[in-house]
Amino acid sequence: MTINAYLINCRYKTHDMENTNTTLLEATSELELEQVDSRKLRTQRGFTLIGFGAIILIIGCILSIIADPSHLLYDFILYGPTTLGAIMVIYGMYKVME
Repeated sequence: MTINAYLINCRYKTHDMENTNTTLLEATSELELEQVDSRKLRTQRGFTLIGFGAIILIIGCILSIIADPSHLLYDFILYGPTTLGAIMVIYGMYKVME
């Protein structure tokens, strides 16, 4: 594309933008509001994951204290909720800090 063709193309684009009802400032503020809403939603989901992960960790701790160590499901009770809860807490922290 030559420089003249590029400049003509830019003129048409700016002319089309002048005919729109929304100004650049309004479009920018709308975009910022959408970004703030998406950040707020991600942060809220992150804290929710952290809360559920912590609850699962506490339940796993209580079950491992109560359960009989000679029982076959003891390893599952000990490591299952701990792994799931830790993954949920770490992923929730990632969502909050993203």
